[in-house]
Amino acid sequence: MLNINYGHNKVLMEKCRRLKEYAIFVDTVRKGLSAGTPLEQSLSHAVDSCIDNDILKDILIKQKVEVIQMILETYDKELHDKTLRREGYEDGYNEGLAAAKETGIRQFISTLQELQLSRENVLKKLHEKYELSQEESEIYMNKYWKK
Repeated sequence: MLNINYGHNKVLMEKCRRLKEYAIFVDTVRKGLSAGTPLEQSLSHAVDSCIDNDILKDILIKQKVEVIQMILETYDKELHDKTLRREGYEDGYNEGLAAAKETGIRQFISTLQELQLSRENVLKKLHEKYELSQEESEIYMNKYWKK
């Protein structure tokens, strides 16, 4: 499953301009809704903003009314709220995993250094244990190795 929300999956977004523009449009609508703006106003503002910024401009100019009408007919507020909660959970979960990994790596380096392993050996073990590239391992070593 691919996350096509704006700000995610940048490689895919760069390969498909329409997909990126669609994601920006949806993100603009969501920001309006999150700010408490009613759906119809959020849609109208998103359409105007995207046209002004050359995002889906050709489609939105020709079919502005149809786009707004289609979204109004198919919008499900409960699903929207559920999706926002799920995305928030996923973001928090991923941030927590990254923080835990960072803490583990810092403690790993510190412990091996206290055991008086050489910098080269710690670098090798870090690379193996955490399956990091050589460059990533060097970055962590430079960050946490006490000189």
